[in-house]
Amino acid sequence: MKRKVVAIVLARMNSTRLPGKVLMDICGRPMLGHIIDRLKKVRLIDEIILATTSQKEDEVLLDFAKEEEIKSFAYEGDPEDVVARIREAGEKFKADIMVNVNGDCPLIHPPVIEQLIKALVEHDAEMSTVANLDGKKVIHGGVNVFTLKGWQKVDENSTELYQRQNTTACLLDYPDLLKKVEVKDKPIFYQINHRIWVDTPADLEFMREVYKRLYKPGKIVNLEDVIHLLEKHPDLMEINSHVRQKGLRDKSRKVVFRVDGDEKVGMGHIVRCLALATELQERYFCGVSFIIKGEGGIAEMIREKGFKVEVLPSRMLGEDEAKRIVDFSRDYGANRIILDLKDEVSPEYIFKLRKTNIPVISMDNNGEGAFFADVNIFPVAHFIPDNRWKKYRGKLYYGPEYVILRREFRKDYPPLDNKTPNILITMGGSDRENLTRKILQATLSIPDVRITVILGRFFTYYSEIRQMAARKGNIDVYRDVQNIAEFMLRADLAITYFGVTAYELAKMGVPAIVIAHSERDKINAERFSKYGTCISLGYFKEVNEKKIYSATRRLLGDKKLREKMSKNGKKLLDGKGSERVARIIVDIDKRLQ
Repeated sequence: MKRKVVAIVLARMNSTRLPGKVLMDICGRPMLGHIIDRLKKVRLIDEIILATTSQKEDEVLLDFAKEEEIKSFAYEGDPEDVVARIREAGEKFKADIMVNVNGDCPLIHPPVIEQLIKALVEHDAEMSTVANLDGKKVIHGGVNVFTLKGWQKVDENSTELYQRQNTTACLLDYPDLLKKVEVKDKPIFYQINHRIWVDTPADLEFMREVYKRLYKPGKIVNLEDVIHLLEKHPDLMEINSHVRQKGLRDKSRKVVFRVDGDEKVGMGHIVRCLALATELQERYFCGVSFIIKGEGGIAEMIREKGFKVEVLPSRMLGEDEAKRIVDFSRDYGANRIILDLKDEVSPEYIFKLRKTNIPVISMDNNGEGAFFADVNIFPVAHFIPDNRWKKYRGKLYYGPEYVILRREFRKDYPPLDNKTPNILITMGGSDRENLTRKILQATLSIPDVRITVILGRFFTYYSEIRQMAARKGNIDVYRDVQNIAEFMLRADLAITYFGVTAYELAKMGVPAIVIAHSERDKINAERFSKYGTCISLGYFKEVNEKKIYSATRRLLGDKKLREKMSKNGKKLLDGKGSERVARIIVDIDKRLQ
């Protein structure tokens, strides 16, 4: 008697780490579409069902199923109860055998799915899965095959919350619950153990790059070809090799960042928070949303990184702003609120936030309100706590070990020996005052050097700088570069505004000349310069071309001083500050006990 085989594809729009991922584009087709294409290649599958929830945001998935000419099922119970969703879908569509498919694995392998179905039937088993081989893990992921009766046993025995939220948790806890058969696949599938499912933007970037190289419209990407590609180009795996797979008992959390950045206040706080948000997302299973002021390019930049953005009116102040943060955090289900604001916060502002009973973390803020936050973190080396902090009852963290850097600055790079000295000029995301022009004008007459100019995304004087560079043959101009670490690596010295970039240069071992953007930054830059990684020229309004020229010539002419500054920077920062700060945020409940 023939058994009905139903593929049940699990998909939701509201995943914690990367919301909407199942419909994100990969080579012109939604990820979920690629999965359906692959399942249609499995001859033993009689029906494909898209199993989602009855939540409003998942209605788009029901529409997508119609477009793909497959059936759908909207589970009306707890959206997190994956076990019940599968059971009800299997029962509704009268499945004898269920191929359970995660909606985030666009490289499921049709031939192995057929093997699993055949093995289940031949051995009269309740579950079939792919075996590991001689201690080597198989690359396959995202698929298991069960009989409906077997899954009903899983449902009945999944009594803990974490068991109901995961398709394999119960079976790991009770390995003898079902009669199981394991299938050994071809040796090639054991040659590389790399994640081929999509949980984070890094995973999506990896998958897009693989599809970009192998995908042909109308055909599916062969997993064997993927393995050959990764063996030939192992650097591709570096894109997402650092992403942690969520364990069965690992908790997901939701974090809200309130931060600002624009051409006026600079981009340092945004860059820092994006680096921390990425760490929380990729390593600690956190969903992250940002609250900012001013739509423009800042919101789009954050969205490009895979995070949600709530935009507040630019004139909203004080209690009105705090109320919006409270309402948003409650609706989002936030577990943490992080403030990284340049302006000092008031006690009333913090009191409003704390009424949510959500821990409040203040970063790099010395205002009176900061003393009422649960945790204060100063992710800088130049902070010196004054006497007020002696009475602070929360947790205070500061120092170079907490400096937050982007991932590209966490590894050590080999030094380069330039035949011609290379001066790097980079003044942040906007450089509203066009200090780049003044610095370039000051350095143009220095003989026997190359000058590299990096302009930020929001720099508005691009044409002027290009024209200046065109008159000289030793100047390269770039705009909105994706990996500035590579440019820093080639620099003998750099000139920059004081801020996050100064710390990045120190980690890369690049001696720097720093200029302060404000009177407050002037004090901070002078404090930082005492670590011996840079020379501070003071407040930008007090800095003229002659001062820039003299400092640059002095540093170029003193190789021993540059070597000493380089060593000081590498010694000061180990690049692990993001990990430390993320761990503080994740473990905040324990730390506040």
